[in-house]
Formats: sequence, structure tokens, C-alpha cells
Amino acid sequence: MPDVALPVRAVVLASILAASVGCAPQPPPLDPQGQAVVRAWLTCDECVDGERARVDSLGSAAVRTLSGSLFDLSGQLTANMRAQYSRLYAMLPSPGIDSATFVDRYLGTLSATVSRRAVVSLGDLEAWSALEEAADLAASRGDAVLETLLRGQLRRDPSRSVLGAGVADSWDIVAPATDSEVCNGEGPTACTSTTSATIIGRASGPSGTFANPWTRVYFYAAPLSSTDPPDLVGELPGAAAVITDDGTHRHYEWNFVFGPGGWPLGRLRVLAVAVDASDNAFRTPQDSLLSVVVGR
Repeated sequence: MPDVALPVRAVVLASILAASVGCAPQPPPLDPQGQAVVRAWLTCDECVDGERARVDSLGSAAVRTLSGSLFDLSGQLTANMRAQYSRLYAMLPSPGIDSATFVDRYLGTLSATVSRRAVVSLGDLEAWSALEEAADLAASRGDAVLETLLRGQLRRDPSRSVLGAGVADSWDIVAPATDSEVCNGEGPTACTSTTSATIIGRASGPSGTFANPWTRVYFYAAPLSSTDPPDLVGELPGAAAVITDDGTHRHYEWNFVFGPGGWPLGRLRVLAVAVDASDNAFRTPQDSLLSVVVGR
């Protein structure tokens, strides 16, 4: 059995990672208006005004700025946010910690948020070369969290997908439905939904001929707000697949029952990583979301 750490970080096939990635010429730096568009997305609170889409509309011109945001906040942004957090601290009636600790904690959270959103936008822009270079740099710095995020976005590259590798037509989380509600099995209130959720990973291929591609499937979960790698919550052998064939596709489904007891309330993202006979690992490209609520 592969090391548990493998599915967390081995998001793409080693052989496919070694494939050549073009080195396109660097576009010119963004103008101040473009810089403001990127900054609005990287630092927004609710992000409900299309900030991410506006960065996408900038195209490849945004890649340099986004790449530069992965590792270090700009001096001006740090100064502005430090002043803002200091004002926030001054408004607190009894903060319980000193101002410097309070500000540093908020800046640390901001830095993680900026990095995560920059990674997502680089994936939106299909900036595979920039993502590859940043992942290698993160690895050289020992930043496993950032490296995992970057290589997760590289999984969106069609040439690195299960389809591009000829393993399957698709590999996806098909259940639970996004934002399904599940109770944590705790508290005084009665559960109005369910205390467990079935996570289903499905591999699909040609009808009649598609063979089971996986020897093992691992399931992970993480709070949506967390920038840490997801936690392993369970695994199933490849032979546990439920097989259906609709005449067009053959589907292999792995059904894992997940109980969120002990997890924080709020939204969890869930995903699966499958391993083939050669210990190559494939992450599902899109996460599903669960809403954990109190109830027993």
C-alpha cells in the first residue's frame, strides 16, 4: 500500500509531470488599473462582486503579478493591511493579546489567502509553466502546503489529466451534491437531515471494454476556509467498485460513508485520490462541498 502522504501530494503522474512545458515569453507588467483588479481579488472578504472573473479577463497579462503574490506580500500591501489591522485592534474592547501578535496573526492569514487565490487564478488562466515553476520553488523552500495547492491546479491541465494520460475518460466526485447538509451527531438538537454522507468517486470509460483503473481510492476532507492539506478520512480497495454500464460508458464507483463527528461546523470540501497499479496518483479535479451542522 502506498504511503498515506502519497495521495495528498502526488496529485499528478510523475511521468506526466516530467512532460515538457512550454516557456512562453513574459507579458509586460500590469498597469495600475490591472494591479488593482488583481489586488481586489486577492484581498476581498466576501468576494461576491465578480473579482475572480475580472482577473480572468486580464488574461496572461496577470500571470506575472499572480506569480509574484504566491510567496511574499508586496511591501505596500503589507503596510496598508498592517495599518488596517492595527485600527481594528484599537476598536476591540478586550482583545486578550497584544497588538503586535494580533496584527501578525491576521497578516499570516491574509498571506495564506492571497497565495491560495493566486494559485486558483493561475489555474483559471491555464498558466501551466508558471504553476510548474512555482511548485518547484515551493518544494525547494520546503513549503509543502503551497506545493500541494500548486500541483493540484496543475491537475487541471488536460495533458496531465486521466483523459490525457489515457487512463479513463473521467474521474470525478459525483456525490454528495454540493452543499449537502450533514449533522455532526452532537448537541442537544435533533438532526433534520442525516448524520453521514456518502462520498462517491466515479471513473468512467468506454462501454464494454473499460477496465477498472484503480487499485485503491483515498478520500479526503478539509474545512473550506483552511489552507492546510486535506485530512485522510478513509480508503477503499479498487475491487470495492460498483460497476454499471449504460451502453455508452462503463462506470466504476467507490462509495465511502463519511461521518463528520468531531469536524468543525461549516463547509467542508471533500475529494478523492485514486492510485493505479503503478502507484501513480490521480486527484479528482473538482471538490464537492458539505455543510456540517449541529444535530444528533
